[in-house]
Amino acid sequence: MVRLVFLILLMGMLSCKSQKSQQMADNTNDGLTLLVEDGYSGVENFESMVVRDQKTLNSFFAKINRTRKPGIPVPEVDFNKEMVIIVCSGEQKRIKMPRLSKKDENDKEIVLAVKNEAVDKNNLKELVSTPFSVYKIPMSEKEIIFQK
Repeated sequence: MVRLVFLILLMGMLSCKSQKSQQMADNTNDGLTLLVEDGYSGVENFESMVVRDQKTLNSFFAKINRTRKPGIPVPEVDFNKEMVIIVCSGEQKRIKMPRLSKKDENDKEIVLAVKNEAVDKNNLKELVSTPFSVYKIPMSEKEIIFQK
């Protein structure tokens, strides 16, 4: 009897999915680390932002979590060492996640290339989404330039 109760509890804990699975902490060799991505941001036009403080990051997640219960947790970032790059693709047909890569870096600026990469989710061709991606990079005072 005890084994049966234990087995039921174990299966319940392993199968419980209270939030969508997301790609977390995808490390790349150019210093960019993918923290969070999702298909809905609510932002209708392309928008990118550099976040250098926790208050601004919390504000962004409060905005995208208005329609989610439970919401996407705010990633933990040490703003003394790192900063956050947020890219919202705007309204898209099908799901195309914004991907960042470092194109160039010099003494004054960092140039990031933005590419929308299609995600095959059961061939949902008529789906309209507003995807976003959140990356972290090492803290820098250099100007961040986005190129599409």
